[in-house]
Amino acid sequence: MPDVAKAGSAVEVAVATDWHGALVLPVWETKSWWEQASRNARSIMLVDETINMVHPNVHGYLMWDFAVFVF
Repeated sequence: MPDVAKAGSAVEVAVATDWHGALVLPVWETKSWWEQASRNARSIMLVDETINMVHPNVHGYLMWDFAVFVF
């Protein structure tokens, strides 16, 4: 699971290197990397529950739904 700010870079590397593995990414369908990951992943599985994640620049918790992308 890459840092949320580095999700796009992680997807680009996975696609460019024909990497075989999985990335856990937040469900963020408006980001360009989401489309790229969806188009290039062999499988996508949504995580059933929302996970609390602390962001270092925000006081409190952000709620994220996550998906596992298998490349």
